[in-house]
Amino acid sequence: MIDFSIVRKHVRYLLERAKKKKIGPSKVKANKMLADDSAQGHALTGKQKKLFRAIGHGWKPSGKKAA
Repeated sequence: MIDFSIVRKHVRYLLERAKKKKIGPSKVKANKMLADDSAQGHALTGKQKKLFRAIGHGWKPSGKKAA
């Protein structure tokens, strides 16, 4: 017989951990990529520069896609 209370606790733990998962680069990393003007050896596009500037100024991505 399976003890479902343990399963529920583990599922709650996984859900909480997923909520805390960091999305996107940190402020420091975003500023470094802007200074280098590259990411993984490739030049940044205009959209990437705009995103990294916003992250560098404190904006945090929500992880939700726009409709």
